[in-house]
Amino acid sequence: MTERKEIQEELKSLPSVDALLLRPELKNIALPHELVLSALRASLEEERQLILNGERNGEFSKEETAQRLAESVSKKLHQDFLPSMKKVINATGIILHTNLGRAPLSNSVLKKMNEISGGYTNLEISLETGKRFNRDQHIEELLKALTGAESVAIVNNNAAAVLLAINTFAYKKECIVSRGQLVEIGGSFRMPDVMERAGTKMVEIGTTNRTHMKDFENAISENSGAIILVHTSNYKISGFTKFPEHKEIVELAHKHSIPVIFDLGSGALTDLTRFGLPGGELVSEVVKTGIDLVTFSGDKLLGGPQSGLLVGSKTVIDKCKENPLMRVLRCDKVTLTAMEETLKLFAEPEQLSETHAAYSLFSTPLEELKKRAENAVVNLNKKSDEYSIEIREVTGEAGSGSLPVAELASIAICLKSETDSVEALSRKFRSLETPIIGYIKNDTFFLDMRALFEEELKLFSDSIHEVIGSE
Repeated sequence: MTERKEIQEELKSLPSVDALLLRPELKNIALPHELVLSALRASLEEERQLILNGERNGEFSKEETAQRLAESVSKKLHQDFLPSMKKVINATGIILHTNLGRAPLSNSVLKKMNEISGGYTNLEISLETGKRFNRDQHIEELLKALTGAESVAIVNNNAAAVLLAINTFAYKKECIVSRGQLVEIGGSFRMPDVMERAGTKMVEIGTTNRTHMKDFENAISENSGAIILVHTSNYKISGFTKFPEHKEIVELAHKHSIPVIFDLGSGALTDLTRFGLPGGELVSEVVKTGIDLVTFSGDKLLGGPQSGLLVGSKTVIDKCKENPLMRVLRCDKVTLTAMEETLKLFAEPEQLSETHAAYSLFSTPLEELKKRAENAVVNLNKKSDEYSIEIREVTGEAGSGSLPVAELASIAICLKSETDSVEALSRKFRSLETPIIGYIKNDTFFLDMRALFEEELKLFSDSIHEVIGSE
């Protein structure tokens, strides 16, 4: 009887739904009222069942129970319903960071996207004739002018562009590829897998480090649909190597009436040396070699939205556009708007360090990065028993396999804690209202300044002070 009475007392001590709604953990939660009510009622019912089953035994006071329930419901609602996509501060030093969304979009691009995305637009209608037209025409003239190609197309990423190209010309046929170019990039994207899905039979030629013209000549048959060249975007083979000139391969392919596809991976539209980056083959230079179809990402060195671009001869591009997969892979109005505005920036390449978000980050001088790092940690207690703070010169990378052997000089704030593990310190920065993503190396937490925008610096500094504390 006494046990029953205790259970009844515990049930009576449960907080009401109204009382829980006034708790600070739930009072200002930005979700519909009915959703919060439902979660609270479910949590209270679960607590009642635990009490009835004798699993509580008065171990919590009324205040403790209310706090525990409110915190539990708040956490669940945040996990299940509040937006999981958040703005983060990129302190990895990698400007084109795939896991952080690759290229940041430029201000003029964001302004145009905001203008277009909220309403209707002339996505597939000619304002001149009033008739329907191909949506790719919004970027066609710009991209043709920047690359020297006869025609262009756009799909939702470069993997899709490669799949579309191979499927168009080598479906149920053979596609010739060098063994040294059977790449795997991030996310387990493997060229052999893409070729299989495209419905082609892969014909491997040459060796990992050396492929000769005779290898291409011997591989061509009546069932050859295409030759594909693949840029080794995230590594480089050096030493005892050989690969034919592109023009030679094109001449051979055209002799047998088959197209050459080049998966360039990350296509540069302008000379990168002006930004202190190593120069590389421009898309326009590849087009000049006569390669029929070049594919590359829109969100790597181009610095636009996630997309895959196809440029080349009009005959080849037209055939790709006729492929039913084109409808599956096509881009929407927001992507096309962002791409059009990004391409416009390249009309004045000498201004890119001011107008283009990614290139402005590439261009920031080392002295400026050091000054920003020093300002970010000013007034922090560098003699603290808990933390050690050091500013160092470091090297990073462009990211996304864009410049595989290029090292970018940068400045980083290096942190160690006497009480927290380096993983726990990293977690503290990731748990901020605006998370900061750094990296761990040699049991030290690094906050690299290279990919921080000027407008983020105050928040960045305030956040470091919040985690570490000031004098």
